[in-house]
Amino acid sequence: MALDGISLTVAERSGDGVGVAIIPTTYDLTTLSDKEPDDPVHVEVDVVAKYVESLVEGY
Repeated sequence: MALDGISLTVAERSGDGVGVAIIPTTYDLTTLSDKEPDDPVHVEVDVVAKYVESLVEGY
């Protein structure tokens, strides 16, 4: 997934939330270091991943 155009790895999913893995270099060199909890972000998801998820539902 991407937050504000920054590609990140989903580390955990729970209910309606996700946790992402952010390496220190990514944090330091992007706008992520300027974010505070509850700041709005633009969220993008991988269309292929959503397609695969729909294919494997029920297995």
